[in-house]
Amino acid sequence: MRRIGLLVWACGLSACGGKDTGEPDDGDALGGPSTGVTDGGTFEVEYETEPSPIPLSEDFVIRTRVTDSRGVWIDEASVVIDADMPTHDHGMNTIPTTTPVGDGWYETTGLLFHMPGPWQITIDITADGVYETAVMPYECCF
Repeated sequence: MRRIGLLVWACGLSACGGKDTGEPDDGDALGGPSTGVTDGGTFEVEYETEPSPIPLSEDFVIRTRVTDSRGVWIDEASVVIDADMPTHDHGMNTIPTTTPVGDGWYETTGLLFHMPGPWQITIDITADGVYETAVMPYECCF
């Protein structure tokens, strides 16, 4: 049974163009930037993960702080976080949920990276009638 599971996992990697060695190529780095600005420049975001770095095929949590361009916390925003692998044309197999926790921080649960490789964490923010998105690359889980 174990061999079948490994075979299915290996076939899944090759079908999505994943690396077959499980080892990073020279120049690959785990993680990615943890701060950024939304596409319209209205919001600044920073995030941290638990655990860090993000493990392969294990649940993790993202805590995101949202501020305006002056650095003032935004406590009454809608924050939606998702992630995908654009080079493989698929996202996560889970549906994350975000809740505000105060001082401009939002906590997102229900996240899981099921494959190693390049992911994009997408943070959609709506506040005061403004909707913008920050996209953060994340190299996962070797």
